[in-house]
Amino acid sequence: MKMIENEYKTHKFLKYTDKFLLLLFIIIYSFYGSYDAYAKQNNLSTRKHVLAISDFYGIKEIGFFIRDTISKDLIYSDNFKIVSSFKENKKKIGADSVGYIISGEINRESDNIYNINYQLIDLINKITIDNVSFSGSKAEISNIAHLISDRIFRKITGEKGIFSTKIASVLHKNETEIFELVISDYNYKNQQIALRSKEPIISLAWSPDGSKIAYSSFESGRPIIYIHNISTGERKIMADYNGSNSSPTWSPDGLKIAATLTKNGLSQIYIIDVNSKNIHPFISSYSSDTEAVFTKDGKSMIFNSDRSGTYQIYKSDINGLKVKRITFNGEYNGSPKISPDSSKLLYVKNKDDTFHIAYLNMILNTELVITDGDNDCSPCFSPNGNEIIYISNKNNYRAIEKVNLIDGSSNQIYIDADSSIIEIAWGPFIE
Repeated sequence: MKMIENEYKTHKFLKYTDKFLLLLFIIIYSFYGSYDAYAKQNNLSTRKHVLAISDFYGIKEIGFFIRDTISKDLIYSDNFKIVSSFKENKKKIGADSVGYIISGEINRESDNIYNINYQLIDLINKITIDNVSFSGSKAEISNIAHLISDRIFRKITGEKGIFSTKIASVLHKNETEIFELVISDYNYKNQQIALRSKEPIISLAWSPDGSKIAYSSFESGRPIIYIHNISTGERKIMADYNGSNSSPTWSPDGLKIAATLTKNGLSQIYIIDVNSKNIHPFISSYSSDTEAVFTKDGKSMIFNSDRSGTYQIYKSDINGLKVKRITFNGEYNGSPKISPDSSKLLYVKNKDDTFHIAYLNMILNTELVITDGDNDCSPCFSPNGNEIIYISNKNNYRAIEKVNLIDGSSNQIYIDADSSIIEIAWGPFIE
């Protein structure tokens, strides 16, 4: 009798549950139908925010440059639609579904210092959501424009923008045989030479705060690891042991550097304290262990090793005790780079006697070869993990290529017939 009563209650519950779920489905369906109509009307179906950029008043030349830079930055992100011709009246706003408008003013503070004020107005809610002033020299105008783009991106999307981030690269000038360490904007514009050398510069690694770069330089005849302050140009030697000192990489807190040293004859990974320069081995083995990178939490390391007979990629805890092999496909997988959230891996893969860039989702354990050049190299993630750049080698020309990991699109962002691109590294977010 008790069982029958329970079955009756269960049947009754399911009956009303079915009605509730049906009603919920109707409500959701109606909502999405309404939302879809609203989205198409307001250009949200493409998930693009529509905004207008008015003229920056004051100094016309600089105002045009800032306006143009912001427009190109936001279009690059593929999150925005920019309305080029715009008048502040209700009819125009309704026709173009403009949600935001950017305006600004530029004044000269002194001979070479300018004050740039910008505003971001939410037209739908009729409020100013950002209003900031910047001061800088004419040489700093480009950086200020990118900072404004970052602020707009974050205010509207809630995510950090990459427009103030930097790319470091090493170029080998074909005529002079000089190696140049070049710092550029995220789109490889506004190039600045940080160092010139007659000898190779390799293994670029940005500090977590973006103020320094660690690298190996052959200027003394063998690779020595330096830390280079970008703003001051100051350099200090971090590792100068017998043999080779290479492949530096920073810990997430910026207090340590992992490096590959051959001071005992075999390539081994060591941890170096940045301030004291104290050194200790990360892992001891009879194999060649190289190219270590820290995970985001600093508790693990990804590295390259030939302990299986061929070079593959491994993961270990920070004490070098729990070692796990990550890559299995192919006879060579090396130069690992980890995504900002530590869930994905980029590396160079030997396939059919040529080198390509491979992408591994470490959660799903799925691998994808994403390039098809002759000898592709130097892959790295963007700071938000949505894009990668790498050096492609096709028809004896080396170029910097970009791949969008969200939609799979790719394009070339730099090529120079007078230079060979040796290495690249994308810097962190600039706070």
